[in-house]
Amino acid sequence: MDRNVPDLSPVLYERSGTLGLSLHSHLDPPFSPEMIQRLSRPHRTNHYFLLFVERGAVTYSVDLEEMRVSSGEVLFVKPNQVRVPPLEKGEAHYFKITFDEACYARLPRIYRFWLDPWEVRRIALTREPRGRLQRLFDLLREAVRSADGSDELIIAYLNTIMSELERAYFAQSRSLASPRNLDAFLRFQSYVEEAFRRQPLISEAASSLGMSESALYSTVKAFSGLSPKGYLNRRIALEAQRLVFYSTVSVKELADHLGFQDESYFSRFFRKQTGRSISQFLAASTDLSGNSEDSSLTSPGSSRYLLPID
Repeated sequence: MDRNVPDLSPVLYERSGTLGLSLHSHLDPPFSPEMIQRLSRPHRTNHYFLLFVERGAVTYSVDLEEMRVSSGEVLFVKPNQVRVPPLEKGEAHYFKITFDEACYARLPRIYRFWLDPWEVRRIALTREPRGRLQRLFDLLREAVRSADGSDELIIAYLNTIMSELERAYFAQSRSLASPRNLDAFLRFQSYVEEAFRRQPLISEAASSLGMSESALYSTVKAFSGLSPKGYLNRRIALEAQRLVFYSTVSVKELADHLGFQDESYFSRFFRKQTGRSISQFLAASTDLSGNSEDSSLTSPGSSRYLLPID
């Protein structure tokens, strides 16, 4: 399952030293046609990605789902999600940031919106937060471009942007579901992300989280509409789709990587979860995937390369 890290350098602006952050906007010179073609391929990296649209609209594909991001909205893409950028963004005004695990680790707190418990992937900003965010992105861009812009100043701006998005995400989500038991669900999400490849028993998950199985069932059902087992299976199926989307490995290798001892059972599992066989899914995604490049098996925080902002 080894893959090579794609060489998509250079970036337009990058920080020297240990701060793995890049920023690009509609104000910056466009990439060359060759770079745009390379960036139009699906990306799956260990980086965090933010797109803030000031004016107009931009459409990305995230984990095989089209996401239209309109004025006053922010798209956020977590590490290991697959994203496909548009070939061109028209007259849209936007800011885009990528930053790595090492950069995130320098922020003074963890931001829960990245776990996206309501699976919205976009944050809609009201007038005042939108105005503040516009000013913050302007300040961050100036600091990134400046020869004397310090890492500490950039981290301070990034942290304030994260704080605005955290507040806005949970403000908009109050209309989607009750925040009751939110912390328990977020802990379950984190547990699944760490453990899904070994397919833990739900009793083990409940015990690890200090919950009864019935309490865990009620919590997961309230947020996702699924049972804990259904949620775990959906996460395994998503990873299988991501790997099929990128890989030329065999079904047996995919099955082994996802904790299945029997490749026939894995194939049946894939069809049940996605509604398609692996060959049908691969045929449907061939035109999108092109020459796939994947850095997903690089350990988070171990890489110090910077990707262009796609």
